Order: sequence, then C-alpha cells, then structure tokens
Amino acid sequence: MKDLSIVLEETFRKYSTCLTYSDKGSHSDNSGWSTIQFSTHFKRPKSIRFEWSGETNITRQGFVPDAAKSTVLRCDAKGVCTYFDPRNTEEPELHFPSLANMFREDSMLSGSVTDVIPPLLTREFGLAPKWGKKAFRKIEKIDGQEGYPFCAERSYMQYSRCGAATVTDTIWIDENFQIGRFRHQIVAKAVDKRISKFISSIYKNKPGQLERHLAKDDIFVDDYHFSDVSFDKDIDDALFTVDLDA
Repeated sequence: MKDLSIVLEETFRKYSTCLTYSDKGSHSDNSGWSTIQFSTHFKRPKSIRFEWSGETNITRQGFVPDAAKSTVLRCDAKGVCTYFDPRNTEEPELHFPSLANMFREDSMLSGSVTDVIPPLLTREFGLAPKWGKKAFRKIEKIDGQEGYPFCAERSYMQYSRCGAATVTDTIWIDENFQIGRFRHQIVAKAVDKRISKFISSIYKNKPGQLERHLAKDDIFVDDYHFSDVSFDKDIDDALFTVDLDA
C-alpha cells in the first residue's frame, strides 16, 4: 500500500493538471440547514459550471424565496461570470466581477461545496482550498472506510471573536486517486465560547437563549459526497457560454 503522502500528492496532481473535470454529488449537514444535490463541469484554464438544487433555510436577497433552492453558477473562458436560477427565467442573471465573488455570494446557500473541489483544479478562481499541500504536516492516516482504501484526517484549532473551536477535516480517496467524500466538522465547547458582537446581535433581547447557547457544546458537520467523477473527457463549451444579452 502506498504511503499517504504519495497518495495525496498523486491526488492533488491529478486534480490540478486535468484538462477537464466533472462530477455529481450531494451535501448535507447535521443541523438540517442545507441538503442539496450538485454537479460540476470544469474545462481548463478556468471555464466552470456549478449547479445545485435542494433545501436550504436561507433566503436570497433579490430573488423570490423558492429561487434560493435552485442555482447555476457559470463562468466562460473569457472570465465572464453569471449566477441565475434556471426555474425563474423572468429574473435577470446576476453578474459578478470574479468567480471568487460569485462563489462567496452562494457559499452559505450551497453549504460551501465549491470550497472543496474547485480550488484543487486551479488557482484562477481565487478560492482558498479546505484541503491542500500546506495541510500535509497535519495529516494522519486512518483506517479505510466505506470501501475507500485511503482515508486521512487533520485536526486544528480555529480562533474567532466567538471563541475557540476544534476543526477536523476527513478525506476519502479511491484507488484511482479520486476524492469520493469530504467531511468538515467543527466542535465548539462551552468552556471556549465568548460573547462577541455577532453573538450579541443574534440573541439580542433573548438572555435565556444566550445563556443556553453559552452553556452547551456545539457540533457542526458538513458532509460532501462525490460520484460520477470523470477526468479529461470532452465537455461542450456551450455549458460555459454566457450570453450577456439574454
């Protein structure tokens, strides 16, 4: 069996050098905040189409409420980016100066799915990867799970004005160096919590709820599954074409 560092190196090389990439997948969290299905199509150097549909408890400014449950993010070879709901054609496409801006706009809705794979494909998107070579020194191999021969995880502390939390990222890789699953877990213990302006604004005039929030441990889990993954297959440029006059 190959050394974990070699497996990770081969995996990241495969994603960063492929001519095209496509997948289908799903995202869910342990709070019921977001449950979606998604698909990705990428063509080097920076053409991408990411679309998702599902359930989310967040409403999107400028769109009717149901529109927040179906979205296409698209960027063509010239870097023209648009963001639209295919089920609500009467609403105009939104245009963004960069793909990074567009992904950040959608991140809370889609459960930060685009933080996992797209940053591994290219730096052109201006996105910071959840998992990359800088994390090598913190990675530990764990036993294979769910039929995946390679599994690894890293844990680290995350600090903010709300206090400290322990983050654990777990990655599952198959024998073809394809990522099949990624899990992002945050554990915030009561003893490490702090009252920030953000927390105060959420629980304003709700002292009882604030007290309960500070007294309990919180666990947040985002689970990403990737299927129908393919590399270096032909993808029609029409998927990425943006018509500004449409």
